[in-house]
Amino acid sequence: MGSLIAKTTNRQNKTFLFSLITICLLLLFTEDSFAEFDHDQTGYLLSGNHSRIRCETCHRHGIFKGTSKKCEGCHGQGTLIAITKKPVNHIESSEQCDDCHTEVSWLGARMDHLSITGSCVTCHDGIRSTGKNPNHIQSHNRCDECHRTIAWIPARFDHSGITASCVSCHNGTISTGKNANHLPTSDLCEDCHRTSGWIPAGFDHTGITSACINCHDGSRAAGKNAGHIQTSNICENCHRTSGWIPASVDHGEVIGTCVSCHNGTIAVGKGQNHVPSADTCDDCHSTTRWTPVL
Repeated sequence: MGSLIAKTTNRQNKTFLFSLITICLLLLFTEDSFAEFDHDQTGYLLSGNHSRIRCETCHRHGIFKGTSKKCEGCHGQGTLIAITKKPVNHIESSEQCDDCHTEVSWLGARMDHLSITGSCVTCHDGIRSTGKNPNHIQSHNRCDECHRTIAWIPARFDHSGITASCVSCHNGTISTGKNANHLPTSDLCEDCHRTSGWIPAGFDHTGITSACINCHDGSRAAGKNAGHIQTSNICENCHRTSGWIPASVDHGEVIGTCVSCHNGTIAVGKGQNHVPSADTCDDCHSTTRWTPVL
């Protein structure tokens, strides 16, 4: 029993002695001693607010080696360092705080769009930051397809981002629209034009809203030639939009007499064995075929 007490007392004495030595050593390292330490030699320069905080703020539990030199090592969510963290409502960005902030203050930050990891509209929604105004053309929310990060204007234009019809912009007010001499058409510009330029233009007859003769008058576009049979101006009753020929004949559009076509030159006429008759073919024949006769 006496031996056990002696051992316990001896152990306590050693613990006390170790603590005393530790305290003495700590007292030796006064603030003046720490002041002589050049932190720049570690490769991490202390400036701004970093130069005014206590060592233990970053060096937890007296551990110096391995302390992170990156912003997120201290200011990232989930670290053990008791210092200001990146708030949960911070804009979506990388962890490089110094891309936007200085070491003097979080406030007065400059904006480096290269550090942004979210889409444009996560900030440019009209609340957190300037968004599309009410007069903005109808488009999706990928701002960077037309705008640059240094300023909204000047802006380039990418038609692939437009969500509205052509005429919502190309109405002669917001942007160039159909001129006074444009042929009568619907407002589906893309039926004939490309986004790279108005000309050259293709032609899609499905967009035409007027009669054929409004264009096919021999001036604006090819019209009936001098040898054309006498007909009305409803071209589409005989012709197709893909080409003038081949053409079908709709006798309902013919305004001349039968013999003006059926003369043996332009179209089949009376044969040599035809009974002697006048040239009013429709007195005996139908427009669908020569036989049977009426």
